[in-house]
Amino acid sequence: MSVTLNAKGTSVPSFTIGKGGVTIYQGLTDPSLSYSMKDGDYWLDKSANSMKVWTVVGLTWQAPRLADLHFVDSSIIAPSGQDLTLSVDTNHYVNIDSGISGPALITTNNSQDLHINPATGGGQNLILCGDRWPSSDGATGQTLVTDGHGTLGWSAMGLSSNSLIAPPGQNLVLSIDANRYVTIDSGNSGPALITTSNSQDLHINPAWGGGQYLVLCGNRWPAIDGINGQSLVTNGNGTLSWYTPPVGTVTSISVDGGSTGLTFGGSPITSSGTLTLAGTLSVFNGGTGATSSTNAFNNLVPSQVTNDGKFLTTNGTDTSWNNIVTSGTATIDFGSSPGGLSASVAVTGLTHIYSTSVVILQIMADATSLDHSAAEHRAFTTYANLTYDTPVTGSGFTIYSDASQLVQGKWTVRYSWLNSN
Repeated sequence: MSVTLNAKGTSVPSFTIGKGGVTIYQGLTDPSLSYSMKDGDYWLDKSANSMKVWTVVGLTWQAPRLADLHFVDSSIIAPSGQDLTLSVDTNHYVNIDSGISGPALITTNNSQDLHINPATGGGQNLILCGDRWPSSDGATGQTLVTDGHGTLGWSAMGLSSNSLIAPPGQNLVLSIDANRYVTIDSGNSGPALITTSNSQDLHINPAWGGGQYLVLCGNRWPAIDGINGQSLVTNGNGTLSWYTPPVGTVTSISVDGGSTGLTFGGSPITSSGTLTLAGTLSVFNGGTGATSSTNAFNNLVPSQVTNDGKFLTTNGTDTSWNNIVTSGTATIDFGSSPGGLSASVAVTGLTHIYSTSVVILQIMADATSLDHSAAEHRAFTTYANLTYDTPVTGSGFTIYSDASQLVQGKWTVRYSWLNSN
């Protein structure tokens, strides 16, 4: 191997190792300004007191390769365009010793970001304090959740389907400012439900989270349970409390039928016994005052004294005893041939008739007259009917007859009335 020296009379002394080998330059002036550089030539820059190596990629000087690391003060500088690799054997580590004052810092300068990513160098996962971080970013809004065994993963804000899920072993805390609230919106169909699954109980207890009272619809519930048999009562001002109802004893029970007509046997009872009901419930207390149907009817209808032969009638509101009065007969005339379809006759002089009286009319089926035989009277009832107008009190009424075919001659009509006065 030969070494070629070029030092005398030059601004950049140099020497070349071997024929066409690496040339090492020294001086304050950049040798690339005066010489043709080869890939791998070195320049000891005395102005910066640093070693530089020429690269044909970009035709520029860069820091030496890892084999020739450039140390500036307390910094290790990788060659330009190259990665800085710290290599250690398996199960060994890189120790950053900050002495006793601490802390030990890994930082950047010139407002640069600090990237720690094993995958960039072909590694896999980043493990910090024993927790293995995800190898990639999650979706927008996701949070970092541990499985409790040293593996972290991205979770959609604790959301699974439409459920909000707390990290394993952790409580789910909904935090809001004072005087604000959580709204459960069930839309227009309602109702809004707070429920559980898997046959679990639903516990609502402010004290578990350090709170005080549960307030439902403005009513503050007691913080603890009461004793057996107590009831929940309000003070009328929104505070509920457990209350022990007064306890009393019954020493004697006595029952009296009073004026109802009923009696109770076995009264009074001081410890145990049987009450026996007897007697008849009076009409004035909703009964019949009788033990037979005949006597019950007699007790319920108006008095029958002096009403022999009368009929029980009603005016639509009350019942009373009234007479049936048979007044007599009247003749209704349809005229001579060819006759007519209707006729009428006025009955007068009835001093005991009233406007509320009910009139009863009938063709005398077995009667005879100057115009018709008994048989014709009976036939008349098949094609003619009889009606009357409202009676005039103390006077009478008018009888009307309408036929479905022409009728002639005179017919005998019997009338009577039923007074309701």
